[in-house]
Amino acid sequence: MERSVQNTNTICQAVTCEVCGGLGQILTVDDEGRTYAEECSCEKVKRARRLLNKSGLSRAVEEMTFDAYKVRESWQEIALQTARDWTAEIIGGKTSWLFFGGAPGVGKTHLCTAACGELLRSGVAVHYMLWTETARQMKACFTDKDAFERLMRPLKDAPVLYIDDLFKARCDGVRGIAAQVTDADIRVAFEIINARTLKNRPTIISTEWMLEELIKADEATFSRVNYMAEGYKVQIMRGQKRNWRMKEVRS
Repeated sequence: MERSVQNTNTICQAVTCEVCGGLGQILTVDDEGRTYAEECSCEKVKRARRLLNKSGLSRAVEEMTFDAYKVRESWQEIALQTARDWTAEIIGGKTSWLFFGGAPGVGKTHLCTAACGELLRSGVAVHYMLWTETARQMKACFTDKDAFERLMRPLKDAPVLYIDDLFKARCDGVRGIAAQVTDADIRVAFEIINARTLKNRPTIISTEWMLEELIKADEATFSRVNYMAEGYKVQIMRGQKRNWRMKEVRS
């Protein structure tokens, strides 16, 4: 069935889409004379840009791409491929989770952000949550049910949620997780993770803690993460040699 494209908007053609004239849709007529309105491809691009700006990652995703990630060792190749594979699955409609845990400075944030960038450019909405900031706000309003729920709702409902630096602390491997993560931290984490598990919403988690340490802190919460991220868990053992931020100060 052949279709012809009709576009009567001729205003400001130099600065608007050449296909739809800035309307965001095009009218098509089939061979039986029926007219249909279809979304123009430019509107999909605009929507992706809006999602990017709302995500809080607009600057980061420009620099932290998959192509910009430097692979020096085999474990980095595995980390990169895991993030790429997970991203492709989510764009394809799957709902698995992505977990990056372990040593700081090895590119966890880079790869998680790169995954978010690919999703956003594909029109998949991503909500960014910096744990230290958002958890502090939520813990401050535990006694105000309405305020707590207002903060919690977008975290529960986002099509994709990226939790960055979960339980950020001085993770030096000497003090255990129980000495650094409070019951209030666990409560916030459980509320988010349990809701997203029940709703089967894709979630990205980056943290300096290993998954087995998180499970020790609260098995009910993090056994869910372990299950939801099956096949997409990357854990990097701690050690200065794997912290590329420290490269310049090592001999």
